[in-house]
Amino acid sequence: MGAGSPGTGDGRNPGAPRRNGETPDKEIDIVLGDNQLKHNVDKMKGQYPLTKEGYFGKEGKYSRIITTDTPISTSEDFANKIAKGFERRPIGTKGWVATADDGTVITYRVVTSTPNSPGVDINIKYSRNPSVK
Repeated sequence: MGAGSPGTGDGRNPGAPRRNGETPDKEIDIVLGDNQLKHNVDKMKGQYPLTKEGYFGKEGKYSRIITTDTPISTSEDFANKIAKGFERRPIGTKGWVATADDGTVITYRVVTSTPNSPGVDINIKYSRNPSVK
């Protein structure tokens, strides 16, 4: 299953600083601020651990990958949890798009270009400190 970390559809975490001594949690706080997505990420850490860099899943060719024997149910669970509290609209029978009040958009696609590999794209519109690079 391709599942990104907070960031662009490619699973990267835009604006995540790499300062001496900062932990991934601190970096997530800087990028996300205090909003619904951050709250959802915090609740998911136990089931979907973050890497030491602060990402969900391992790095793939074009996205981050959460390895599982049950890609459909795992991706659906991940998407539902990461988008909890967002306003959703269906994309036909292919999935849904969820939007938060701050403009963050999460897209869940059952079918992607990779067979049996659903996708969850997380695109952060705004952050608490957009000047952080």
